[in-house]
Amino acid sequence: MLTFPVPRAWVVPAKLAAGVLGEQIWRKFPFVPGMRPMHGELAELALEIDPRFARGYTNLAAVALLAGDADLARTYYREAIAQDPNNVLAR
Repeated sequence: MLTFPVPRAWVVPAKLAAGVLGEQIWRKFPFVPGMRPMHGELAELALEIDPRFARGYTNLAAVALLAGDADLARTYYREAIAQDPNNVLAR
């Protein structure tokens, strides 16, 4: 595998672009079978970029609900409301 060090100045803009584009790029240009994105949880990546991003918490809450963990989902929904009191997805 060919790798090279990514200049630090490229990291933040790349993460911001990933947050905006979400899954659009890899859905349009799918991976070969067996290949996956390096960051499996886009919501977690979004929260790494901006911990105040309420939508990231609501997305994690939805995943927790699907996994059957209502307590964890409640925690994420509360954090979403703390970040954005008008967040209708968390109410």
